[in-house]
Amino acid sequence: MKLLIIADLHLRLQEPYGKINPETGLNTRLEDKLKLLKFLVDRAIEEEVDGFVILGDVFDRLNPPEVMRQAFINTLVLPLKDAKIPLHILIGNHDTNLSGTTNMMAEDVLGAFKLYDTIDISQTIIGDQSCIFVPFGYDILSVKGMAKHSIVFGHEEIRGASIGAQNWIPTEGIKAESLKDYKLVILGHIHKPQQVADNIYYVGALAKQNFGERDEGQRTILLTVDSNSDCQIESISLPDRPFVQYELNETDKVKLPVPPKGAVVKLVLKGSRSWIGSRNLESAKNALIERGAQQVLFDFKPTDSLGVSLDDKELESGKSLSQEVKDYAEKIDGPENRLEIGIKLMEEV
Repeated sequence: MKLLIIADLHLRLQEPYGKINPETGLNTRLEDKLKLLKFLVDRAIEEEVDGFVILGDVFDRLNPPEVMRQAFINTLVLPLKDAKIPLHILIGNHDTNLSGTTNMMAEDVLGAFKLYDTIDISQTIIGDQSCIFVPFGYDILSVKGMAKHSIVFGHEEIRGASIGAQNWIPTEGIKAESLKDYKLVILGHIHKPQQVADNIYYVGALAKQNFGERDEGQRTILLTVDSNSDCQIESISLPDRPFVQYELNETDKVKLPVPPKGAVVKLVLKGSRSWIGSRNLESAKNALIERGAQQVLFDFKPTDSLGVSLDDKELESGKSLSQEVKDYAEKIDGPENRLEIGIKLMEEV
């Protein structure tokens, strides 16, 4: 058996990291995702897979607009149907309100693929392998009796998985050791592709959803199970548009960089409020676009937001940072215990 598995597409019309393509009327970031889907359909056909699996969050809301559904259908559903590749869609948290069947697909194409909705857990045979689909909101531990000889698919948070650029580890969710007797568990929901345990994998999101995911390296999974029921996981890199972040400091006097062609760029300006306010953002944006950026966004980090400058020049008087905070607290309005609060925060930092 061979399956191509993806997750967390989050297709939506309004993408914060794209702009409207005047030729198509679609957001360029949505077009990026549709191109990735086409790339994966072509790979599935080339590999002659036994099934194409999506592990939840096809769309970003329960009832997407019809233009969204048709874009998904035309890009992925119908080409797979023409190639006679079964499509299996598991429901994620963005696909349902947990009160009934999802409405994410047009009724006239439901016969084109198997839709696993929120009604129940489903077990099916793909190739010669038993596969169990556990929708979002259902307990993945409830299939423990069948999981030893089955591949389990879900949309679930596993304790110990890593989330985001800061590698935050959730303290809630299913414990990985609770699934140690499962043959193989492949999940959606957490966007960072990773292996949590010997038998537990997160596919990862189809494309970057925000700048916190800019360095995660979008991938998907090609699963092959041989005649001896041995599982082989192949990671497929996805050619997603680059997201790059640059920081310009007031003290560094760094020139504008040359971004990768077609990149979504975030430019972080760090310095005094007066310095940030004096920057010509439109000129910087145009310069970055001329150098290859597709989209430019700005973020600001004032260094004088507390009215206390932390550079060496301001502290030459010999005052400690705590004394600077005390002096500042006496000049501003606020709660009576503002000084106590400020000093406590400084001590904690």
